[in-house]
Amino acid sequence: MTKWTNELDFELKRLLSEGKRHDEISKLLNTTVGSVKVRAFRLGLKLEYYKDYTCKNCNEIFRALISTNRNFCCKSCSAEYTNRLKEKSEDSKNKTRDSINNYYLKIGKEKIYKHCETCGKEFLVRRNNANRFCSRNCVDRRITEETKEKISKKRIDYLSRNNNVKWYDVKNINGQNIKVQGKWELNFANRCNELKILFFETRLKFNNVHYYTPDFYLPKYNIYIEIKGFLYEKDKYKMLKVIEEKKIILKLIKDEKFINSFKEKELLLLENVDKLFSLQDINYQSFVKRY
Repeated sequence: MTKWTNELDFELKRLLSEGKRHDEISKLLNTTVGSVKVRAFRLGLKLEYYKDYTCKNCNEIFRALISTNRNFCCKSCSAEYTNRLKEKSEDSKNKTRDSINNYYLKIGKEKIYKHCETCGKEFLVRRNNANRFCSRNCVDRRITEETKEKISKKRIDYLSRNNNVKWYDVKNINGQNIKVQGKWELNFANRCNELKILFFETRLKFNNVHYYTPDFYLPKYNIYIEIKGFLYEKDKYKMLKVIEEKKIILKLIKDEKFINSFKEKELLLLENVDKLFSLQDINYQSFVKRY
């Protein structure tokens, strides 16, 4: 077995910072995977999956996998940066224009121009007369709330058919049917019915395009309840961003015993999420920040 030295420790730190996995490091250092894991644990080192990059085009800081070594935050910036470097001469522009004209003359078809229904830009219809948008981005921007609702329902249907996710139908004290996920949420809903506490499921829109659905909303106290046995860092981040923007009171339940036997007044004594965590305490290395 390889004996760990200061040089090997330094090399281990460097390889982990570059996003190398334990199995890759073991081959490079000529040792076993178990030895690498134990040494990294003793040195307090963790795998680095993501790092911050600066976009060459817009100078925005974005997060991505270390292994990708990206230069741009999105495809649009990449294309814009590349096109800026290309200085087309008049001859090349004329050749492009002529090739398009020759194509339509060859197939005997008239060029048809339309105005995009999203941005109003005039564009050349390439395939058929049914085109309504100049680009995929304009198509995405035209997605209506009704379409988003359909996508959401399809997602719920998919999860309901997933054996790893259990969904239950439960009625509140008004007789409205509510879908809950897992036994903890089911027991909480039943306990609320025993105490005659009205609850709903509601969806909150934040950052203009993103949605967050707390497990329960209690209109009597104007509080939202989130039930989770385990919290990922991205869950904490999303909840804190919603609280920051929507100014809501969101309380967290992590104890199954509390769910089965809580009293009405004890709900108000639960800690608020923004008191338990802060944006400064979140480990941003464990997920990609998208908003």
